Amino acid sequence: MKKRIYYIVTSVLGISLIVAAFYIFRYKIPVRLIPGQFTTGRADIGPVLQTGNAEGIVVPENEVFLRSPSGGVIKKILKTPGSMVKPGEIILLIDTEPIQKEIESTQDQLAVMKNNTFDII
Repeated sequence: MKKRIYYIVTSVLGISLIVAAFYIFRYKIPVRLIPGQFTTGRADIGPVLQTGNAEGIVVPENEVFLRSPSGGVIKKILKTPGSMVKPGEIILLIDTEPIQKEIESTQDQLAVMKNNTFDII
């Protein structure tokens, strides 16, 4: 029982000394940030003046795969991967020459079939 009271009294005194030391040193130690000796500023959006290297993984919010109903060769890519696009915005240009030749060939075949149909009737 005496040991328990001893520990309680010692703990209370220790905590009291810590609190007293905090309040005494709070007013005795000089303040390091004195008004007028420093300036504050506001960060604005603008050019990046300093960069740093970091490692990480960029995960897109959503990903869309593009398909074309006809094959072709990409002539020019107008947007970089990962850039934001709006609906209806042109992303890339496809070389139309192979597709145009295929259309002309199909039209020629259609004209021949029409001529053959009229010859049979």
